[in-house]
Parts: sequence; C-alpha cells; structure tokens
Amino acid sequence: MKKNLLLILLLVGFVSCSTYSYQSMANIDNNIKKINIGMTQEDVISILGNFYEIIDSKKESVILGYKSYDNGIYKLTFQNGELTEWHKEWFTRETSSYQPNATSSTSQPINATVTQDIFDNLQYTDSEGKTVTIKKDIFENTQIEDNRGNKISIKKDIFGDTQIEDNKGNRSSMRKDIFGNLSYINNGEEISIKRDIFGDLSFSGGGKNAKLKKDIFDTRTYSDSKGNKIEFNKEVWENFMKSNDNNDQIFFISLIKKYLYS
Repeated sequence: MKKNLLLILLLVGFVSCSTYSYQSMANIDNNIKKINIGMTQEDVISILGNFYEIIDSKKESVILGYKSYDNGIYKLTFQNGELTEWHKEWFTRETSSYQPNATSSTSQPINATVTQDIFDNLQYTDSEGKTVTIKKDIFENTQIEDNRGNKISIKKDIFGDTQIEDNKGNRSSMRKDIFGNLSYINNGEEISIKRDIFGDLSFSGGGKNAKLKKDIFDTRTYSDSKGNKIEFNKEVWENFMKSNDNNDQIFFISLIKKYLYS
C-alpha cells in the first residue's frame, strides 16, 4: 500500500507540473557552473529548475538537492534565502548511501542520455541497460513505459478527472472539486488533499495524515502523523512559492513525500 500511495504522490507532481524531470537532470551539470555563492534562492532555482528535493529545512536555512545523471546529487545550502555553500555527492551501491566527494573505484557512475523527438516524446537510456519512454498522444494522454515491462497510462476522462492505470491491474483516479480540493481513489481507497475556510491544507490516506497551516505572523507550519514538524518564516515561504509557481499544493505534496513517506 505504501508503494501505491507514493506512486500516486509522484504522479500528482508529474501531472501538476506538466513536465518531466529528465531534462532538468540532463542539464544540471552544465547549469551548476552558472551558480555563484551569494545568489538568492530564487535566482538559483531560476537557473537549475524546479525539480529539487528538500534535503533539510530549518527556521532560517534550507538545503536543496538536485540529482544528476552520473548517480550524484548537488546539495545547496541557503541561509536567509542566500546561497552560502554547495557541493556534490555521489551514490555508491556498496554502501547504499551518498558519499561526499567520493572518488573510490567502488563508485559506479551511471552514464545516461535523454533524447526528445519532434513530437516532444522523451526517451531515457542508461549504461545499465534501462530505457524509459514518455509519450503523449493527440489527446494529451501520457504513456510511460520501460524495457522491464512496466507501463503506466495517464489520461483525462470526459468529466476532466485524471485516470492512472498500470499493466499490473492497479487503478487510480484524481479529481478536483469546485473548491480546488484534490481527491485520489487508489484501488478503492480514497486519498485526499483539502483546503479549509482558513486556507490551511490537510492530507489523509492510508492511515496517515499531514497538515500545512498559517499563523497570524504568516509563518507556515508543516506537521504529520509521524511527528515531523517544520516551520517556514514568511521570507523562506515566499521563496518556495516563487519556485513552485505559487502553488502551495505542489509544495505540500513534496513535503509529504519527503517526510511522511520517507
């Protein structure tokens, strides 16, 4: 069940952003050369893109992570919205963890390429033999398929609801009501993200729940059923909103993936 809920959350981010992270990952090694210490968080995100992970978040600091195709990740530290340091780490299969500045022969970087055809279809291929294709038809339906037999289809029905189905019999649907609340039905189980009259967001599904609230000082607080609690002051929150197209639901989903399902 946990894997299914995570899949839905990942697909929500995929559908909401209307783009895919492959291209950003392919360009990260070139774009990182444009980054300088002292840049604002907004300027850095405008260069590197919105496909980052929140590695750590405190009251006046945040660490963002950008994955690259050589099996590494760039970690950028911001203090009060300003870049103070960054470095790259590599993943080693033997330790199953990220190792800062790893140069050992045990590290096995993956070489990968991403190509795009004239119809904007994407194909990812790496040195381990994995291939993933992402295609859209004339009705804007999306098909994701890899060379290991996995297939996922994402399409809109006549009511405007998003239907997600894989070739293993799993089915999910996503819909938005007139108040902008999102609901997901995953193999009969409902998962929902709702906004109350105060503008606060709440998530429930699979026996888990999370909330994102704003107080009178414009401080946002994320909390969940695992006991996580993170505060964002007004300045940090505004920076995150600028990098997420001012969509707090997308940012809320990224927090749920990071903290509730990690």
